[in-house]
Amino acid sequence: MNEVIILNILTGVTSVMTIAFMYFNGSKKRWSWLISLANQPLWIVVILMTQTYMLFLLNSVMVFLAVRGWIKWGRENKGGN
Repeated sequence: MNEVIILNILTGVTSVMTIAFMYFNGSKKRWSWLISLANQPLWIVVILMTQTYMLFLLNSVMVFLAVRGWIKWGRENKGGN
């Protein structure tokens, strides 16, 4: 498979996962944060393939927010702040 086909498949998968994350996050499903975390390694591959290295900043923020959301929503479900 050539690189263009692989890149198109990856961007399609990452787009679907991002949409799924946004949908389920809007429905306040805690596990939606896991979709976001699982999506980030795929974005790293896309970033490397397209040489859009500044997107690593966005990728890092998304990982931080996903971990934070997972922890925060877990605490809230246990009655914490």
